[in-house]
Amino acid sequence: MKRPRPSSSRTQASALERTAADPGRLECEGIPSALDAVGRASASPSANGELTNARRVMRARLADAAISVTGNTSYLGGAGSWWPHHQAHDNIDLERAPRHRLVPRACERRSMRVLVPTRWLDGVSAELAARGVRAELVPYDRHHTGPFPGVEVFFRGEWAEAWTEALANAPDVRWLHTTSAGVDFIIPHTQPRGITLTESGEVYRIAIGEFVLALMLYGARRLGEFRDQTRDGVWRPHGGQELAGATVGVIGLGPIGLGAAERAAALGMRVIGLRRSGAPIEMVRDVVGPDRLHHLLSESDYVVLAAPLTDETRGMIDARAFLLMKRTAWVINIARGGLIDTEALVEALRQRRIRGACLDVTEPEPLPEGHPLWGLPNVLITSHSASGDSPALAQRKVKLLVDNLQRYMAGQPLTGVVDYSRQY
Repeated sequence: MKRPRPSSSRTQASALERTAADPGRLECEGIPSALDAVGRASASPSANGELTNARRVMRARLADAAISVTGNTSYLGGAGSWWPHHQAHDNIDLERAPRHRLVPRACERRSMRVLVPTRWLDGVSAELAARGVRAELVPYDRHHTGPFPGVEVFFRGEWAEAWTEALANAPDVRWLHTTSAGVDFIIPHTQPRGITLTESGEVYRIAIGEFVLALMLYGARRLGEFRDQTRDGVWRPHGGQELAGATVGVIGLGPIGLGAAERAAALGMRVIGLRRSGAPIEMVRDVVGPDRLHHLLSESDYVVLAAPLTDETRGMIDARAFLLMKRTAWVINIARGGLIDTEALVEALRQRRIRGACLDVTEPEPLPEGHPLWGLPNVLITSHSASGDSPALAQRKVKLLVDNLQRYMAGQPLTGVVDYSRQY
């Protein structure tokens, strides 16, 4: 005599009970099957009271598991959602549970893979461990450029060797974070693929802000001339100017420009700032838009370039711009060399139309041997070193990456997202 087959409802109830008893399986692999089982049971004509206890247990277990995996109930809750976070577990509508949102997010948190330059591995790993964040770090360098299937996050650090090759060999990347502030050289690699791009301008606010002060003091107190006299063994006093009361024009009021502006203001300087919108901003009394660039140039004793390089800003400081400046003005470029028409700059320096230039960046970069900018007495070239390499700066870079990684894993907005339509 054949044994009678158990009812569909009883079979489904047993399956739910087994899944609920296995926390490790439930937290990721078990959630899809559990949700599917509940959905099938609800739709089955034979569904009856046999599922009541199993479904109650499963509701609680799913709730606990989902909380532990996502770490963010608000991501799942809200008005009309399947999981109103202010209600009890018994009110969770499992039949409406959005598998395409909860399940992939939960599993990704357990297996998130991040491509990291080899030289940054230790720092990133230590920060992840300190925060209890689980992620698989996949190293890349010029000896390891892929392929890297299944990697969703790409970290580009300074001096990251062969990052373009590694990125090209990582077809599943959805987000790239760079430790640089400028992104003009990265956009051609990310925008065509629809990759979200984030930059790290905020971390340079202190370092480059201080560097701009140093360059203004270099010009104001004629430190270059004293350097030359020291080298030549010449004792010759010189006068110098105070920064207090002088005017600095900052072109570009992103984090780096604001870092320079707030430090200049602290020394008693008048600050004129230029931003695309022209809207007022804290710490800068006089804010102008691009249509009033001439005002900034004609009023400033120091012109600081802190703008991104875009189609609109390329070559913005041209021969006409130099004619608008004071003959005693200093030009300080800590952004991108392409913001300045190099030939016009050389001519202005040779003819003393301006007092001098401090260039952390140039066009081209690096300057080739024999370039006219080399050797001019009123030029200081600092070889793209404005940010320095302090341990505090390196720590801020890693912290920003991990901050963003946690936001990404929780489905929250990222910091420093590049607007491709603006190119920064």
